Amino acid sequence: MNDVIVHYTGLHCFGETDADSGSDSDEPYATLGVAVPGGQKQVFQTKIYGEGPNEDGVDSNEGYFDVIELYRGTPRGLIVNSILQEHSGGDTNASRAVIAEAVEKGGQALATAATQIPVVGPVLGPAATLALKLFKDEILGALNGFLESTLGFADRPLGSDVQVLTAKQMIVLAMRPEGHAQFGPIPWRFETPPLSRFGATHKLYFNVSPA
Repeated sequence: MNDVIVHYTGLHCFGETDADSGSDSDEPYATLGVAVPGGQKQVFQTKIYGEGPNEDGVDSNEGYFDVIELYRGTPRGLIVNSILQEHSGGDTNASRAVIAEAVEKGGQALATAATQIPVVGPVLGPAATLALKLFKDEILGALNGFLESTLGFADRPLGSDVQVLTAKQMIVLAMRPEGHAQFGPIPWRFETPPLSRFGATHKLYFNVSPA
């Protein structure tokens, strides 16, 4: 049970929004929440891609490599919650509060599903995936409820996702002999499904590696 590191590694735009207040490009950003068996919970937020004095937004078929360390330690299982938004002058802290709530729900789910293993501690085993399905649906429902509630007055919601990895899956991903996959500039070993709304489609990418 060697330690592993889980990174968020970037975003790829497969298609930009149909209409964006006169802009022909997007400025997406992601809010990420991580919960681990044993009580560890954290919330992260990426930069706003394509926004800055020397940038002109994110266009279709553009990818952005990024590095945010989400977890480092024993592979005990992991829940990663994601909200993707397009910045349009709204409050970026609004999604932080919702992700923090989702992380709390994830922590409760992990406490229910985790198995205590001597020395290692609480571990999310393969059988726990079934036990987590109901919690996963509840968490995703909360994230999607936030997206619906922000329509029309906050940063434009582009999608949400919940990823659940067991301890075994974390080990297998970290030790894959072929290494990570490479999508343009982005190294990755797991990804969100396409996050699609308002004509836009994006994916978020993550890597798992030995510490």
